[in-house]
Amino acid sequence: MIVFAVGINNASPIAGKQFQSHYEKTVASLSQTAPVAVATITPVRSGNASALYDGKLVPSFNDVIKATPNVKAVIDLNGPLSAANWTTDGIHLGREGYVLWTKAMVEGVSDALGCVKS
Repeated sequence: MIVFAVGINNASPIAGKQFQSHYEKTVASLSQTAPVAVATITPVRSGNASALYDGKLVPSFNDVIKATPNVKAVIDLNGPLSAANWTTDGIHLGREGYVLWTKAMVEGVSDALGCVKS
């Protein structure tokens, strides 16, 4: 299985114009090789690095991610990381943020593979 996760770098007005078509083409291509699980984008938060990104684009990008054809599973990273600012600068996750990110990814991959929880 391939896990495809894009970052907040895609939440810019320039990248946003072509996000859906590029994303769907990439997933379609990857899915010819192996099943694909996709992950939602984490929120943009206040901080020194967030000025270059448009946090209002993230929900629409996540809608595209969730509706993309040819995916085996969708891993929600946005939900678990929306409760607080888990970043060091508005964009990059800090230690606690990566703990939540890793937990969501591991659970999502386990679910997609049909692993039994003990």
